[in-house]
Amino acid sequence: MSIRNLSRRQVIILTVVDKLNECHICNERTGLGIWLVGGYICSSCLEEISNTEVQDPKYDYFIFKLKELWLTG
Repeated sequence: MSIRNLSRRQVIILTVVDKLNECHICNERTGLGIWLVGGYICSSCLEEISNTEVQDPKYDYFIFKLKELWLTG
């Protein structure tokens, strides 16, 4: 993952890496994703989180897992 500061905004760029990382959300091992507050989130989960409506039962699960990252990071 690369992070660059551009005009006071953080831009997160997904990159493919040689090492597979375990996703904090789905526990799958993948090489495409981001590190967020000390935990890795795969691109599939990022997309699912982004497309989940607040009313969806999965929303609460995602909030729980992201809060875990925040508290342990």
